[in-house]
Amino acid sequence: MQLRICQENANYLWQRWLIFFIVLVILFIVLIPTSDNLHAENKGHENKGNLVVFAAISMINALENLAEQFSRSEGIKVVTVFASSSRLAKQIQFGAPAHVFISANVKWMDSLLDKGLIEKNSLVKVVSNKLVLIKPFHELDYAENHENNIIEFLPDKKIIYLDSETNIFEMLGEKRLAIGNPDYVPAGMYALEALKKLGLWHEVANKIAPMPNVRSVLSVVERGEAPIGIVYNSDAKTSNKIKVIGEISHNDHQNIIYPGAVTSDAPPIAHKFLKYLLGYESQAIFSKNGFIICSNNSSEVLELKC
Repeated sequence: MQLRICQENANYLWQRWLIFFIVLVILFIVLIPTSDNLHAENKGHENKGNLVVFAAISMINALENLAEQFSRSEGIKVVTVFASSSRLAKQIQFGAPAHVFISANVKWMDSLLDKGLIEKNSLVKVVSNKLVLIKPFHELDYAENHENNIIEFLPDKKIIYLDSETNIFEMLGEKRLAIGNPDYVPAGMYALEALKKLGLWHEVANKIAPMPNVRSVLSVVERGEAPIGIVYNSDAKTSNKIKVIGEISHNDHQNIIYPGAVTSDAPPIAHKFLKYLLGYESQAIFSKNGFIICSNNSSEVLELKC
């Protein structure tokens, strides 16, 4: 009899614990979405009153510096978002709250212009760039000057211009050539165009490592996962783990241009920021970071003449 009472008490306690557990699960299910919604709402208001700039990831070093300076001088927070131009354009299409968009090519700017998401009259050419061939930086490639704390390249290591005689296949060995995915990454599109024009594409078509953006190309070469890669000159300038071994002539692909514009619902300060990027001091910073300065005429933006 006593055993039966104990069993009943145990069952009763187990049932209470079970009910308590179920209630906790229900509360968890109900409250967590509420918490997420609150977080999402806060995120939505996070950029309220700020200037939001979407820009190609290859601009990150120069543009973060310029955004900080503009923020201090104008007393407004500039929120910068960097990714591949294609990804940013798609985010804007889906309603991302961008005020300024700077693409690494005209294609993705055009896609927004066609949808009425960009103010056509605000279009300008911000900067240009060039493509370079890079490889991992090895100790044998340099001699260090301890006195001046600088790195001097050995004189016999010369930069080449890629042409139809360049043996990229031999440079690759058993590995792959890292480039931006030519389906949607501007740097990859330019690289593909150049390789085809030079008659080199047939050698490397099956040995491509397509990356989601140009900084990813830089990273895989830095780590030695790819023996060579094609990036913008401005990206190569950011790393001491790679060496530029070749350049691609601008005649072998469309002009590399970074068009900038304000979105259709942008505040007046967005126009001021875009104008600020075209100023002498800003252009000097871009140049220092490996970009090429363009003449800024909004009516020429689709013709890409630097």
